[in-house]
Amino acid sequence: MDFLKKLCGDGGPSSPHRRVLLQPSEQELNTQFPDNAVYTYKYNVATFIPRSLFEQFRRLANVYFLVISLLMVIGTFTSLFDSPLTPYSTLLPLMMVLAITMAKEGFEDVKRHNADNEVNNREVKALVFNDGGATVMKKWIDLRVGDMLVIEDRQEIAADVVVLATSDETGTCYVETSNIDGETNLKS
Repeated sequence: MDFLKKLCGDGGPSSPHRRVLLQPSEQELNTQFPDNAVYTYKYNVATFIPRSLFEQFRRLANVYFLVISLLMVIGTFTSLFDSPLTPYSTLLPLMMVLAITMAKEGFEDVKRHNADNEVNNREVKALVFNDGGATVMKKWIDLRVGDMLVIEDRQEIAADVVVLATSDETGTCYVETSNIDGETNLKS
């Protein structure tokens, strides 16, 4: 605990140390900070069909074939003009293209849901101050602002963190950011 007092200071106005808020209250967490969950998926069950159709009709070719199909329907069922083709000659291929593309997008989105669940359910050691500084395993999704993490050698980092101490004698910490920017050089 001396380490934490030294790190945080007493927080008074004459203290040369900065005040660090460790484990803020639930009200502060819920109103000021987002959770640590990772969401990369585009759709859920309720929004899949409307959003997917919206994405499909952003493509000009799909809009073109829809308009041509509508004109063929008008020409077939009214006396405004004659259409030499049936509307189904363009409407059915358009529907097939839309169905196949939506199925592909749905399959990819299910894979995104699974990857998000895998990342969110990884575990990391966190310090708990109620138990005298004991470590407990927490899922990444349950991490909150103010949690102190114990990050070991070559372990992935679960959130944005501020390095407070390292096991290196000089206090140097090396981080690989290849998942973010593709560079494999270690940054200190």
